[in-house]
Amino acid sequence: LHSLIFHEEEVTTLDGRWYNIRIMPYRTQENVIDGVVITFTDNTLNAKFIIDMAESESRFRLLFENSSNAVAYKRIIMKEDKAVDFKYLEANKAYSVITGLDNVIGRKGSEVMPNILQANSHFLAACGRVAMFGKSETIEYYVKETKHWYVCSMYSQEKNLFICVTENISHKKKNVEALNDMKMKLDHQKSTSEKELKDLSKPNRCKRMVRIFNFNSGI
Repeated sequence: LHSLIFHEEEVTTLDGRWYNIRIMPYRTQENVIDGVVITFTDNTLNAKFIIDMAESESRFRLLFENSSNAVAYKRIIMKEDKAVDFKYLEANKAYSVITGLDNVIGRKGSEVMPNILQANSHFLAACGRVAMFGKSETIEYYVKETKHWYVCSMYSQEKNLFICVTENISHKKKNVEALNDMKMKLDHQKSTSEKELKDLSKPNRCKRMVRIFNFNSGI
């Protein structure tokens, strides 16, 4: 008992509850250690919260790493209430495959893709709005260097930080353009056919057709 020092640890019971146990020396008025004082503090809610957070983070990490879309975690850089840049904090494996941008973690967007940011100022502005105000946005942008179209969905749960989920939609854009071209051709053919029918139905056209028929038949 004379060597007893303060001790604290967390334990769980058979029914799934968690407690913080504190063991302290009991001293008499003569300052002699004559026993111990043991206190129990119910820590079940905090312990479950920590466990749930760890599980949630683990699930997010799996989703983050194995997503087929490009996912990047960024911090916005503001100057005089205007978004001027951002810094890459994390990026998954698919990010470099889909965007063609390598070794981005720890670097600024202006270093990784200076021309893209200059040509797509609306994209950077959207990043700033999401990071500062927490409202999700989805934006399309075109990259001249790669000749690709992208759609980026942005989310934020903490001020100055945001997540970008990027998808290459170039093939979808080409399909839409092909469908629009086909529709224009069909519309043109339809309007041409309608014009020919109208021409045939004109009185002068009908009279000329009758004269041709009478001439050919000998009447």
